[in-house]
Amino acid sequence: MSLTHEPYIAAVLAALTAIDLEPTRWWVSDAEIDPRGDGCTTMDDAVLIWDDQSAVNIDEHPHGVLVSWESSADAWRWARLRSDGSNELLEALDLPLDAAPEHVVETLRTVLSGHAAGGEGQ
Repeated sequence: MSLTHEPYIAAVLAALTAIDLEPTRWWVSDAEIDPRGDGCTTMDDAVLIWDDQSAVNIDEHPHGVLVSWESSADAWRWARLRSDGSNELLEALDLPLDAAPEHVVETLRTVLSGHAAGGEGQ
């Protein structure tokens, strides 16, 4: 069964691949959760990881970068990876949840190159 956000993430991945920025690994998922005890809701997300890529500025991100798309947070976010594969705290990207794939690509190119691409106040 296809997830509702899978075509959008596939379009982002295609745009990244077209300019040789395809992530090392990625996945989409959904979860039925009940965060407030008032009924289940579906939380859609996607994770893109660059941990073995020439596309990543290793001086700024020696262990790689994780990017997440989260419907529950209504946000694109990113974090540096640590040597053990875990990630640092996620930081907001200045992108709406439904940003055009070409805008996502430009923002991620900035992040991967080691330049700041966070939201306001970052």
